[in-house]
Amino acid sequence: MAKAIKQRDLNLLLAMDRTKTKSTATGNRIAVALVLFVVVLLLVAVGVLSFLKTAELSDRKDELS
Repeated sequence: MAKAIKQRDLNLLLAMDRTKTKSTATGNRIAVALVLFVVVLLLVAVGVLSFLKTAELSDRKDELS
């Protein structure tokens, strides 16, 4: 009977360890998704600014010629 209780306690500890790793994995996934979102947002902003600057330079070139 004592052996069964020890095995049960061990199973509970293993289950608790598994839930901890799952929660940190979810937190890591959220952090990675957030970082990727910010990087994509920055790339879009750089692209838009580059397009606007090119359009401005093109207008200036047309005015000069």
